[in-house]
Amino acid sequence: MKTTLTVCTVALLLASGFLVADDDQPKADAKAEAKSGPKKAFINGDGPGWKTLSLADFENVNCDKKTWQEKDGTIYCTGLPVGVTRSKKTYENFELVAEWRHMKPAGNSGIFLWAPDASFKGLKPGQLPKGGIEVQVLDLEYETRYEKKNGKKSDWFTSHGDVFPVGTSKMKPFPPAAKNGRRSFPSKRLTLGVEKWNHYYVRAINGEVRLWVNGEEVSGGSNCQPAAGFMALESEGSPVEFRNLRIRELPGSGIAKATAAVEKAAAAKIAAAQAAAAKKAAAQVTAAEKAATAKVAAARTAAEKAAAVKIAAAEKTAAVKIAAAQKAAAAKIAAAKAAAAARRAAQKAAAAKEAALAAARLTVTTTTRKDDGKVLKVVTKPLAGLVGAVGKTLGSLLD
Repeated sequence: MKTTLTVCTVALLLASGFLVADDDQPKADAKAEAKSGPKKAFINGDGPGWKTLSLADFENVNCDKKTWQEKDGTIYCTGLPVGVTRSKKTYENFELVAEWRHMKPAGNSGIFLWAPDASFKGLKPGQLPKGGIEVQVLDLEYETRYEKKNGKKSDWFTSHGDVFPVGTSKMKPFPPAAKNGRRSFPSKRLTLGVEKWNHYYVRAINGEVRLWVNGEEVSGGSNCQPAAGFMALESEGSPVEFRNLRIRELPGSGIAKATAAVEKAAAAKIAAAQAAAAKKAAAQVTAAEKAATAKVAAARTAAEKAAAVKIAAAEKTAAVKIAAAQKAAAAKIAAAKAAAAARRAAQKAAAAKEAALAAARLTVTTTTRKDDGKVLKVVTKPLAGLVGAVGKTLGSLLD
């Protein structure tokens, strides 16, 4: 089956105009390329089975609405925010043609192949897929700046068409490989600089990826896992443009459909599990809220009852204290009243006595005169005591 598929694939490639370069094929110099554009690749997307891809064949994943625009067959990307737009369908075996150019020095972008659906789940702006095979789209200045900054050649990336697995995906890189053993480095450095169009031809068949840059094969890898999935265009901080994006699907093993079916079933299972979990959680929350409400009500009732008993006891104690205080106050008031009455009676008696004394009292007149050197005092007393008083006065005069 595999041999038959390979033969059919080769026949299809030959029928569509796949040519093998020879040493006599003329090569334009850099100045000619700058004027006429990139060299014509072996496969330009002409022939049976080829289909043009437009922005309508992709769907935004985590970029802004204005990040990706299309006009006159060219797809424009602002580069902000970092993110992707992915194909609406999955692919297994296919050929892809794409022309691209960066509009600012050190621009960064890429084309994702065979990215699983799970790699796009939950992506926020600023994030990239967590799976797939990336075909690097990098401006020359990116590598130049890295080398100037670090004072050494880059040993983990180049600006000339690296191919490497992302996240959970796997790939065995064609040599030369990066120091970390994950990237396939290009065998030739053919990428053109900023604002110049570059041509990529990608062949992805039976888990093997091969990349042609401006007409020559330079990098790739085999044993890719998964070997079916979505395609995606990358926005990574700098404006980049794509045009002449064309694809031709080749006979496959049905992995893409099977993968899509499995992912759909898994998604449905996950959704059902999430719904069940949400329902269970909601029921648990409701039960917990009900129990908590009942507990709070019982606690409130018990607290109110205890408070009522405490208040009643306090009121009773206060009433006893108040009654005792009132009784003591009444006794004190009564005593005060009795004392006041006694004082008034005493005052009344004293007043009466004083009045009686005043009525019986004579006016006392004191006359002082000299008689033989003695002072004669004449005191007028009440008549009742006149004799005694006279006797005493005469006695004092005779002395």
